[in-house]
Amino acid sequence: MKQEMKHYHPKGEEIISSFVNGINAYIDLTMKNSDLLPIEFRLLGIKPGYWDTEIVVSRHNGLFRNVQDEVRIAQLVNIIGADKVKSLYDFHPSA
Repeated sequence: MKQEMKHYHPKGEEIISSFVNGINAYIDLTMKNSDLLPIEFRLLGIKPGYWDTEIVVSRHNGLFRNVQDEVRIAQLVNIIGADKVKSLYDFHPSA
């Protein structure tokens, strides 16, 4: 994971860790004052989970590397169905 973070920036580990610490500090505040939670959390009666560096890296990869594929696949599932999509795509690991 350290090498992955360094890929983004020479100080990637420090930057991402600081970002995570900031998010988790805000989550701590929401645990003490639920009015600070976004409305969707209050409406659903759920609490946010704490973040770690792996979450940040996975979100980055999801947002910038494969989000178009994910949308395209979801659209195909809607149009032709999940079984047909599974027969057309080579998912790794298998879906």
